[in-house]
Amino acid sequence: HAFKGEWTRNVIVQNVWQKMKGLESSDSFGTSSTTTITNIVWSESYKHSPILQELEEASGNQLQVSLSLYSYRHSDPPPNNFSLGYVVGTIGISNAGEPLNYGGDRVLIPKVSDFPPNALTFKAPFKVHSQNLLTVDLSNSLPVNIYSTLIDIGPIFLGIIHDAIECVELISSDPIPYLSENWIKKTGGIVDYQISPGSLTSSASLVLVQQNSTGEDTYSECGQKILHGEDDEHKYLVLLRESAHYIRPMGFYLQRLEYLESAEIPIYVTHLGNPAENVAVYVKIDDSESGVAVDTTMKTTNSDGVASFTFTVPKPVNKKRTYPKPKCPRCPGEQPEARTLDIDGQVYYIEYGISENDQTTTTQCTGNDCNILIKTLSSNTATRPYTWDDDVYPIFRQYYFLYPVMGDILNLTDYDSVTKHHNLELLKHSMNLDFNDPNYMPATRDLSPSKQQMILEWLANPIRSKLFVNFMLDDSDDKIHRSQHMKYIPVCAPPETTTAQSEFSSRSYLSVCMRDKIAFNTNTVCDDMDDINYYRATLKRSATDPKCTRPLYGYSRESDNPNFSKLCTLKNLQDQLQIAVQIEFATIPLYLTSLYSIVDRCNVEIYHILRRVAMQEMLHLVQVANILIATGKKPIVDNAAFVPKYPSKGLPGCVHPNLKVNLEKFNLKHVHDVFVTIEQPNITCIAEPFPELVNNTIGQFYHEIEDCVKVLGDEIYTDEESQVAWPWELSPGTLGTVYKIKDVNSALSGINQIIEQGEGSGPLNPTDAATGNIAHYYRFQEIVCGRKLKKVDDKHYAYIGDRIVFDPHGVWPMRQRPGKRGIVKGTNCYTEAKSFHKIFRALLRELQNTFNGEPNSIINTVELMESLLVHTKRTMRVKLDEDDDVDDETCGPVWDYDWDDE
Repeated sequence: HAFKGEWTRNVIVQNVWQKMKGLESSDSFGTSSTTTITNIVWSESYKHSPILQELEEASGNQLQVSLSLYSYRHSDPPPNNFSLGYVVGTIGISNAGEPLNYGGDRVLIPKVSDFPPNALTFKAPFKVHSQNLLTVDLSNSLPVNIYSTLIDIGPIFLGIIHDAIECVELISSDPIPYLSENWIKKTGGIVDYQISPGSLTSSASLVLVQQNSTGEDTYSECGQKILHGEDDEHKYLVLLRESAHYIRPMGFYLQRLEYLESAEIPIYVTHLGNPAENVAVYVKIDDSESGVAVDTTMKTTNSDGVASFTFTVPKPVNKKRTYPKPKCPRCPGEQPEARTLDIDGQVYYIEYGISENDQTTTTQCTGNDCNILIKTLSSNTATRPYTWDDDVYPIFRQYYFLYPVMGDILNLTDYDSVTKHHNLELLKHSMNLDFNDPNYMPATRDLSPSKQQMILEWLANPIRSKLFVNFMLDDSDDKIHRSQHMKYIPVCAPPETTTAQSEFSSRSYLSVCMRDKIAFNTNTVCDDMDDINYYRATLKRSATDPKCTRPLYGYSRESDNPNFSKLCTLKNLQDQLQIAVQIEFATIPLYLTSLYSIVDRCNVEIYHILRRVAMQEMLHLVQVANILIATGKKPIVDNAAFVPKYPSKGLPGCVHPNLKVNLEKFNLKHVHDVFVTIEQPNITCIAEPFPELVNNTIGQFYHEIEDCVKVLGDEIYTDEESQVAWPWELSPGTLGTVYKIKDVNSALSGINQIIEQGEGSGPLNPTDAATGNIAHYYRFQEIVCGRKLKKVDDKHYAYIGDRIVFDPHGVWPMRQRPGKRGIVKGTNCYTEAKSFHKIFRALLRELQNTFNGEPNSIINTVELMESLLVHTKRTMRVKLDEDDDVDDETCGPVWDYDWDDE
């Protein structure tokens, strides 16, 4: 990134007009907004760009951003617009003292009679710079068709009309090239012209004109009759003309107020780009039942061009709203009904303008174009102690319907989902952020501060209810408690025969699932293992394979091999730790692709197993990175060579070099052949007869690091400050610990945790020592066997626990080996996969920042992962080929590093 800063809050609701022609609905609206980025910190990367260097020198730590909603759609035609639109914008210098929502010194406007919905073109801010450079922003001024393409309205020019001369003086004889390919995307709608000094005065107006038109406000070109003669005369229709006065709020034009709260909003008026003194300004509320009070007496601007008004919420807010049925096409059983719920606020539009002859009219604003917005918020009336049933659930339920996408992260109507340690910490963190922080919890953006504080108190002590507590203390056999809102349990029909048996009917290596007892010792495992040949095949390496090597390959500090003593150097350790970061990262797309191919509310037990494993792999990634950082070297992640390519042979660093690693939707064969093999314990008796198989497991890979760490000692750990801490305290006994590395012991703790969470803490123990949880290898075996692993006695376990049912209908029909190949540009699949890919690349960039001196950026990384979750699920749901009525194959995510459209 070139810089980071704080985005001043704004709302894109001003400058609204019917930009899309041929569609009479709210989908046709265009709008624009301007805001300020403050407290900017520039990174080293900007020094490679002369433009960014110039911008930094001119602006310092504050910039202005102007954005225009170019178009957006919710429906067809065309079908492949898929509820998306375009935002174009510019970034530039923001001077001290300018309004936060500053949009240029002056403005071009249509005639009052042409204001929405009749206007062909719309308002265009402009500025005349000290070097007589005229800059005009047309990003929200020109119409588009239903395909979001600029409409041909004929040649248009910028010109000047002098009051004393009834003609238009064109600034340039060349028309504005708005129809050239990708003009709006390349320029942001900005045009620059050099003008003569003093061209725009009180008697000369800037205009946007259309050539060869007739009607009112039509002018000839100045000097044209002399140059071309009467018959060749062109006519120019004025589309936009400068308004002498320009009025807008000085600061935030959206205020959120609770009962009895007030806010003062200054309104700023300029005349020909300069502050306008003694101008009468009015505000008007048409709603007699309005929940907002303001003194509507006209006020005149001061010498700074400002008139201020104070707004108050005089009565409590009490509003309701009916929400439509949420769509759930793949959900079994009855669909949810529409709900009428309390809402936490009401928006009031307060019109403002310049008074002319003591009348509340203005030539600049019409309809919703010039409004102050006051969002009145309902205050907290609950009493302590706050409970889920009585206080929190009624609020969260609103947002469950308002923001259904949140269901992909946590179920806001489910107490158990909300109170999971990870989700509690995520909610606490996001709800404690500054309102302007981009990671501020979206689902609570419209809550009053008092209700937000109530929720934060509850999150610290999440009491369900007195009713629930009494129920939990009831030990009677006939207790039944089914609160409608406490939990929704889906009905996913189990297959008639176990899918494990049907998928592996032609293979023999499921006998481990059928044993009454499994002794976890080396000899028994080696004697009883049915699939030794398959496992050995994945370990087999070629001596000539350039990727099948690593700096510490085969290293053991107890070895008699004299060459091994030369391997353990700081550089080799650092290089192998970099490969370890790559290994941990490589497993994440594998597990997440299968995880998010599972349909919501189906295969729930399998979903939770996969999700837990994937989260622990993310912790392993951070842990290995911390060890590398502690030695004084920063991990490299945002790099094409780092990101794995699928399909591939094996994992980085010669780990299972012959394993076929593919991205696939969830299926038991994939879990057994790939996931189980990756996490396979380091069973030496299988590899010992074959030297080319030794040292190729993840466990052996980490044992090499472990031995070298012991040899090099404490002195290599020099950087503790740059290491990453998880953004919230991890739940004890669940995911594990992210160790800060300061010596050999702490490094070994981190390494041992990675090994044990993957393959168990030893031949006699399938759990990891720190938490006692079943290791990944055995978790995946549980899925394949369809039963949980259960301890039979002190030395034996068996897959005889609770059933883990797999319903193949509860998996999206994602195509095999998803990637950018086969995706057609312009399709829904392309749109969703491309959106996923952008988030993925942003995740890599943020992860790189986190590991390179910005450890606090880990929270941004975690939240990008949550966003990636949403986008992954969307790619699972959209068809690969929309025109194929036979095959329902869906798109799937694109984990490639590069995706450049040809």
